Amino acid sequence: MNMRRTAVEVFLIVVLLVTVLVGAGMYVLRTPQEHAAAPAVASEGAIEEKTDFYSISARYPAEVRDEGGAMRHFVEGIVAARREEWKVGGEIQQSERELAAEYPDRPLPHYELTIRYEKYAAPALGFVTYAFEHYEYTGGAHGGTYLTTFSFGPSGLVSIESLVDFNNGNDIALTRLLAERLRTELGDMVDERMLAQGLGLAYLRPDGSFDSEACQCDGFFFPSNFQSFIVTDEGLRFIMQQYQVAPYAVGMPATTLTWTELAPYLEPR
Repeated sequence: MNMRRTAVEVFLIVVLLVTVLVGAGMYVLRTPQEHAAAPAVASEGAIEEKTDFYSISARYPAEVRDEGGAMRHFVEGIVAARREEWKVGGEIQQSERELAAEYPDRPLPHYELTIRYEKYAAPALGFVTYAFEHYEYTGGAHGGTYLTTFSFGPSGLVSIESLVDFNNGNDIALTRLLAERLRTELGDMVDERMLAQGLGLAYLRPDGSFDSEACQCDGFFFPSNFQSFIVTDEGLRFIMQQYQVAPYAVGMPATTLTWTELAPYLEPR
């Protein structure tokens, strides 16, 4: 009788062990697939601040290739500057209060700084670009928006000068090509005067030299037209600032120069 009970107990134990092992095996097979499908959690830095006079809201991404923290320093630098300029009791706030007292019908403006970004990927080339929109409102009908981009390749942060050779007249030749492409993008909204002045082409003398007096823009250089760019698998997409080449209603005109078009101007390395 005891021997039969022992045999039954052994059988039950074996069944239980098999069940546990099979279940564990199924878990091992299933778990990696489930983990692989789980979306990665993106992290970012944030700055939020509000007073009676101003509001600040800023975001910047945590990018592993941004080893020097260029994007964080960029955002924190703008925030620190505006925090100092707009501080409670500061010169700007006092000036606004005096205007409000002098013109009661004019409401005291609430200043605003907002910094947001979008991420763009060029998977075939292994590049990512972050485009920051930096919006400021300090009264009036509308605020102003500025664009700054950061592009990262396999080796880290890259500048436009590391991709494009602007020497030997390439800067002017590329600017003319950029103007041609923007003219097509703008279509009926093109303003030839704004386009030529905004890109600096209006201030070229017949001999090709730059007339800084006519421009009234000390320190202008043509590569400044190419500083805001997004790396794509098709080429480089260049974005102009508000009012640079077109009226406010147009926003920030952009156009892409393909790698084929850029080939004669690319840095050999």
